[in-house]
Amino acid sequence: MFRASPTSPSRKALVAGAFGTILFVSNPLHAGTFSVLNTFPAGTSPGPLIRDANGNLYGVTQNGGSSNNGNVYELAYNSTSGVYTYTDLYDFCAMPNCADGSQPAGSLVIDTSGNLYGVTSGGGSVEAGTLFELSPSEVGSFWTLTTLWSFCQGDNGCPEGTAPNTGLTYPGAATGATYQGVESEPLFGTTPGDLSSTYGAIFGFRFVPPNNFKEMREIYRFCHQTGCSDGALPTGIVVDSAANVYGTTAYGGSNNYSICQTGSVAGCGVVFEEKYYPVQNVYLPETLYAFCSDTQNQTCTDAALPSGPVTMDSSGNLYGTSQLGGAYYNCATSSGATVDCGTVFKVVPNGTESTENVLYSFCSGGGCADGMFPSGELFFEPHPTVGTLYGTTMGGGENGSGTIFSLNISLAPPVESVLYSFCAGGTCAGGNTPQSGVIGDGQGDLFGTDTGGANSAFEWSSN
Repeated sequence: MFRASPTSPSRKALVAGAFGTILFVSNPLHAGTFSVLNTFPAGTSPGPLIRDANGNLYGVTQNGGSSNNGNVYELAYNSTSGVYTYTDLYDFCAMPNCADGSQPAGSLVIDTSGNLYGVTSGGGSVEAGTLFELSPSEVGSFWTLTTLWSFCQGDNGCPEGTAPNTGLTYPGAATGATYQGVESEPLFGTTPGDLSSTYGAIFGFRFVPPNNFKEMREIYRFCHQTGCSDGALPTGIVVDSAANVYGTTAYGGSNNYSICQTGSVAGCGVVFEEKYYPVQNVYLPETLYAFCSDTQNQTCTDAALPSGPVTMDSSGNLYGTSQLGGAYYNCATSSGATVDCGTVFKVVPNGTESTENVLYSFCSGGGCADGMFPSGELFFEPHPTVGTLYGTTMGGGENGSGTIFSLNISLAPPVESVLYSFCAGGTCAGGNTPQSGVIGDGQGDLFGTDTGGANSAFEWSSN
């Protein structure tokens, strides 16, 4: 299916870690090389990757580790040999009743001292999930886990929600700022619901000076407005340097189009802002855009079901993907239904005057060779300069199993290119069905994970 690609000492490769494998394949569609950096056991569900200044990659598996309750791992990069080495840093549910957490989810955050922060959707003191810190030892290779917060542990119910599932972020992350650590800056994330609702919430966690006591606060609880016009089920957030929070919800909104209905909530999602007022120390919500706006014709050419956090450029514009919506209504789901094929969209935030436009609609040609059903966060290369966006689709491509794509948005209209088509089949060594998007190193290399086929961490390199 793939032609072997020649390698050289300058090419990056993984040489056998704990679950390691070596695979180089050239891409027949676009100049570049695809490499499997690590293969995880079946069913472990690797999440998004992050990268430190030395090129090391970090991530979580939801069901990996020694007890199948998830783990945190590192793919350590040797800049001399070009080798990535897999190391299991921590296996969850190591304590009785999984008090240390279970099923980690979403992306990690790394601070300038090398400490990692993340969330688990299970475990903790009341089995509602945790927020944790994982710290390297000064000598040796030991890592120590500290549970910073167990969700739903307070006396006033669960205002922050339960079972956090989209990872963490921090002020300035949207524009590439480094994180100084939890004792200096807050962390933000989302939950899909609490004990009384299933609509989702945004939370913020910090150490409050001068005594550094822990504070967990509810930033916003969704479906607070009639008909869930403010959205339901957040798909992830970004935070700018002023601590304003931006994101999308998969459902809800003022356009009650039933194609996107979940339970009693209709609507195909919103883009929102939680604007921070530091003097009053309060957040005020604003719905920037509600998808599926053509209610008369019941079409979603403007996108539907946003599928991951938005990405922000240096001007404050937001970019995201939607699994449905767009100009082409010719994609089949696993159940056999025909739906529209997904989009890349842009929102210019300006309160109630915000504007949205679709930059690209997928499945523009026969066989959806350009991909369909995009998922995960987009990445700017070089970040955060506007020019080219990179992402993944869960379907379409040459083999129908997903793609890595680029979208040059400096051109009018934007031009999409398929960089790599994932292979078909459950035992496919190259993997399939990526769901978490990609990250980059600023030098033409992209990194991500797939949850089908190989269950792998991968690299695509233009070099």
